[in-house]
Amino acid sequence: MINTIDVIEELGIRTHSWVQAVHDAKELSSKSSASMISKITGVDEHSLKGEVADYTFWYAIQIAIKSARTLDVMIEGNELFGQAKNSADNHLERLYYGDLQYVRAVADDTEELIDDDGETVVRKKQKKGAKLEGSIALYNEHRKTKTRTEMIELFISELEMTKSGATTYFHQRKKDFGPCVAEEKKVRTKKAGETKSERAIKLYGDNLNLNRSEMIALFISTLDTTKPGANTYFHLGKKVHGPCNAEEAGEKKVSKKVLAAELFAKNASLSKDEMIALFMTELNTSKAGATTYYYGAR
Repeated sequence: MINTIDVIEELGIRTHSWVQAVHDAKELSSKSSASMISKITGVDEHSLKGEVADYTFWYAIQIAIKSARTLDVMIEGNELFGQAKNSADNHLERLYYGDLQYVRAVADDTEELIDDDGETVVRKKQKKGAKLEGSIALYNEHRKTKTRTEMIELFISELEMTKSGATTYFHQRKKDFGPCVAEEKKVRTKKAGETKSERAIKLYGDNLNLNRSEMIALFISTLDTTKPGANTYFHLGKKVHGPCNAEEAGEKKVSKKVLAAELFAKNASLSKDEMIALFMTELNTSKAGATTYYYGAR
């Protein structure tokens, strides 16, 4: 009897985790999936082709390792092949039909399905692979003119898909053939534009005559950023260009506590609320901080 785990490991597939094993198996799928199915199950199924063979191989790996490692049961041979083939068929059925759930055949050439809203839909039966082939043809035909949203709407209308099914097909085709031109332009535009960090460095270099507070105020207004963000950009600019002239000149740094006392003395006629508002503006602090400075300066 074939020891399935040993055979899987001989194929170069790591078996400590079924997730890792399936990942390894997918990298081997450029070889003959059908022949590898035969090796691990002992079932000669060289007639399997394309996606059916690939998915059957991947599911066989997953089922064998999960049963051996998690359930401590070895599923082998015909049973392993049968479960893997059934799982592959079910997966591809969902893929071809999007999210429409098959109910029953109404007639030879029609079928009844349920859409995302639970409504019954009767339509002409589509051959397996028709949506796949249709999505490939439509994507390549319209990739240079349509956006992501437009392409998904085209799949919905032309291939009778649900929105979620059409979105799945869109991402598959994007992976196969590259992004739509509209997306490519967006990516190029984003790369071509200056980042805020780059703009901040340039602003810093162009305004070395400003002191730290003035530079931060400039960043807030010009870069449309918050004070913490502006502070980060200030230090980034300082790292590139060195200290601004005011800092370089060695200006004596006056503490906010001293400034608060000076402001209080110069504006003794103001009420408490007016003084706190003044502190908030002049000391660039919060209301709680301004209140603390108010009581400290009295």
